[in-house]
Amino acid sequence: MNSEDMKRLVADFNRDWPEVTRTRDLLVLAEEATAA
Repeated sequence: MNSEDMKRLVADFNRDWPEVTRTRDLLVLAEEATAA
């Protein structure tokens, strides 16, 4: 996440959309198994 490419992408995003707040969402993936 701290690579030069990512820093460049973040800078581009901030330049092009200064009013948009960047957030990180955590998605929890769960699988349910049922007995047959």
